[in-house]
Amino acid sequence: MSKKRRNASQARPSGQPVPVSAPGAAIPAIPVKGEKIFVWAMTLLAAILILCNLGNTCLWSDEAHTALLGRTILLHGVPKGTDGFNSYSVDPRNRNSDMDPSGTWIVTPWLPYYLVAPFTLFPAQGTEWILRLPFALFGIFTVPLLFYLARRFFGRETAIVSVVFLVLCVPFLLYSRQCRYYPMAMFFSVWLLLGYDQFLKNEKGWLPNIFFSQLFLFHTNYMIWAGMGAGMAVHFLLVSFDKKRLESAFFLAVYAAFFHLPWIFMFASKAGRDMADAAQYAENLRNFLIGINNHLLPAAFLLGALFFVWISRKKPDSSPGTAVVLLAVLMATNLAAACFSTGYFFRYLVGVIPAALILQAFLWMEIFKRQKAAGIAMAALLIGTNLFALPVENAFKLTTWDVRNKSFLRFPFTDYLYEITHEYRGPIRGIAEYLRLNARKGEKLVIAYGDLPLKYYFPKLRILGGVTGEDLDKERAGEADWLVPRHYTMKTVKKINDYILAHADMNQYQKIEIDYPDYTFENIPEPEMHLFRTAADMPKVLILKKR
Repeated sequence: MSKKRRNASQARPSGQPVPVSAPGAAIPAIPVKGEKIFVWAMTLLAAILILCNLGNTCLWSDEAHTALLGRTILLHGVPKGTDGFNSYSVDPRNRNSDMDPSGTWIVTPWLPYYLVAPFTLFPAQGTEWILRLPFALFGIFTVPLLFYLARRFFGRETAIVSVVFLVLCVPFLLYSRQCRYYPMAMFFSVWLLLGYDQFLKNEKGWLPNIFFSQLFLFHTNYMIWAGMGAGMAVHFLLVSFDKKRLESAFFLAVYAAFFHLPWIFMFASKAGRDMADAAQYAENLRNFLIGINNHLLPAAFLLGALFFVWISRKKPDSSPGTAVVLLAVLMATNLAAACFSTGYFFRYLVGVIPAALILQAFLWMEIFKRQKAAGIAMAALLIGTNLFALPVENAFKLTTWDVRNKSFLRFPFTDYLYEITHEYRGPIRGIAEYLRLNARKGEKLVIAYGDLPLKYYFPKLRILGGVTGEDLDKERAGEADWLVPRHYTMKTVKKINDYILAHADMNQYQKIEIDYPDYTFENIPEPEMHLFRTAADMPKVLILKKR
């Protein structure tokens, strides 16, 4: 043993744990006063951006489904796939495979439904902001948690930039405004990473932080839970392995898996049948990579960061430890987990939006250290435009719907500011307003898409639709009091439209066109499908009322 190492060993008090490799550099544990002011100011800004005009749109299909299942909890204690009158199944084949024989919901975790349940006691129409509020709070309080995590990883400057990128990130803002699991998943994912960093550093409090964050994350979205867990496992075993921590890690993993085992078996009974095959997995992988470029980490920005590092040949001021590797691994494992879904929706990566923005902030800081003017310009373009995404966005087209014009430069944050300060007129709002004035209790309505929102707004109407998959022949849908065909061609929607045309006697129905655009969704937070303004170039909603 060398003299220096021997002296260091002798200097360490007996029983003191040996430091382990951890993602972040050593920094003060408690933020200073100025940092606290900044963090709470940014949290306030996030609150303004997320809560402003929160009830601007009616519920879209997935939001309504969350609220409907939450409403059943008030009657039964657990989420049910039906209220005994209308079905909330999302199995379009009418097999009700998403509930057990008693009607209990068995497809997705229940925590979001319990969160929204008490808020469904308010009147259904005009209170959308109340349903979205508890979820929005999770998005808002992700901001200070992210600052604390990024500060542990990379220090104060990168933490500040991370928070700025998060608060001004349009996908983060859109997902935080939904009555859905999205902001919960982001909050619990950041909390879990915080606990994992404490675990690697053997700090007090790591066990409850990891256990409860992963518990809540599992019961929010098990796919994101699996992606995060796999990423941390890979990072620990291949990058930050320490024998003294292995036993704790092993027993925590076993205990968590055992704790979730009954739920895993319940969810697997349905989810296992809805996994992508090899061809779908490959298509999903392609689409998700394009989506990451378009909305989180543009390839042109990554190449630009590497270019500046190469030409300057300046070493960073301090080593980032293994944090960069951890964030990259988490991106990879969450991507791998998301690709098992039966289709591409960017929301399946919502859990790693905060991690991706920390990584983006770190890379931007490396540019800023080398060339401040270039860094400022790149930050403005990253936040305000889609310029860095355009090369890949135009070269590789998504194989799913995309309402955006890829040929031109866009300004997403400006569009977002327009949305939260102006009225939005969606098809569900128009239909709901008309039915509220003209429909009567007990009448039957058939709608191609939008059945779930209408079931939430009108629980006393018998509503059949393309999502919930009722037996149209058995229900004599062609003789319903109200028919609402839609103007687009999703498979589940097209069959309803075809059925209406084939079985309904149009001479018995009055055609009513209302002044609302018949966009596919009321408004969906998916960046490729979201409308920041009321659609101006779409056909109007058509309602058929039986004479």
